Amino acid sequence: MLTPAEEQMKAIERDLSREDGEILLDMEERFVEGMSFGFRPEVMDILDNEYAHQRQIESIKDMLNQAISARLYGIGNSIYYGRLRKGDVTSFFEVAMRLGTAHTKTYIIMLSLLQIASSPNTRRLLAKAIATSVLGKITAIRLGLPREGASKVELAGLFLEIGRMIALIYDEKEQKHRLPPGFPDKFNVFIGLKVIDRFHLPPYLSEVLLEDTIAFDEESFAVSTVVRMVHLLVSNSFSSRGLLSLKVPLPGADAFASSHYGAIIKEWFRALGLDQYIEIVEAPTETQKKLLPEPADTT
Repeated sequence: MLTPAEEQMKAIERDLSREDGEILLDMEERFVEGMSFGFRPEVMDILDNEYAHQRQIESIKDMLNQAISARLYGIGNSIYYGRLRKGDVTSFFEVAMRLGTAHTKTYIIMLSLLQIASSPNTRRLLAKAIATSVLGKITAIRLGLPREGASKVELAGLFLEIGRMIALIYDEKEQKHRLPPGFPDKFNVFIGLKVIDRFHLPPYLSEVLLEDTIAFDEESFAVSTVVRMVHLLVSNSFSSRGLLSLKVPLPGADAFASSHYGAIIKEWFRALGLDQYIEIVEAPTETQKKLLPEPADTT
């Protein structure tokens, strides 16, 4: 019996034009099956093996190029992933344990795409994915989703537009096919489903890609709904400003949590080399306004 994701892929494949089919096949061979992402195929096999020894996981750092490996250490040592509570990571095994297997695999893919993306438009799309991921997790926590649900929102935020990213990078590299207008949008879900299937990523990522309704679970919004709500806000910010613009309160005890989130998100973007795509705007809260002196009369 086919899963909903498999049924969707079969339906799309049946209706493909010859041109679209050739492009998708070439894209799959080069970027999905060909693993031309900047890491060796064994990387995913080791991370998929629940019985992998510490030495095997540690060996992954030698199967990645130096830039990707350095970024992963930066992610593991970020405040976002609990450096202040847990201390610095000093080995790749510790990085994988802190991030979790699924997140480690996903960040390897995203960092590889970031490395080979050459156009500002594609790098901006990757920055949007990071913004959707981190803000999605914060939003999920504030909405009362359990830790597992917040983690799913975080990972799904990275994948919502992965098909579009791969299509744009493919087009940048001037392969033997040029993409027709609208191709990245039309096949975003299809390519995303292929990536999820190829790298054995959690099935709920496929569910998020396929869900296009406002969905609820037993206690709150479903993961897919939280991801898409946050993605819409992030997209509006990037459309109007070309980056993620966050307004946070002025530093102060009464606004510590909000200010802290701003600092964490900015440091997270810096760890990924995307700090040009975020701005933090400080503005007084209503409580702070009451405590601030009136502006001086210059007349």
